[in-house]
Amino acid sequence: GQKFLVPLADMLNYAPRPPSSSGVSSERFAEYHRLQADGSIAVYADRDVAAGQQIFEEYGQMDNSLYLVMHGFVPHRNPHHCFVLSPPPVGVASALDT
Repeated sequence: GQKFLVPLADMLNYAPRPPSSSGVSSERFAEYHRLQADGSIAVYADRDVAAGQQIFEEYGQMDNSLYLVMHGFVPHRNPHHCFVLSPPPVGVASALDT
């Protein structure tokens, strides 16, 4: 897809969506961020917001390392965090070989 710099919309802070949320992250993003006919982008709340309450949005279902690289921070709570294991290169001895 395309990436856009959207002044003000880019300033919304992150908070994960409630566990009851369903659907693929990219589908939910498209549901709440819509390109308008005039070229503007409309951003809709992805959760209920009471008057005077800070507005948050989920930036996507991704591992903490991607949050750090793409957004410059690591969430305090991230239900989608995982640990990525890379296998050793072929031909390199490991502790399991002994």
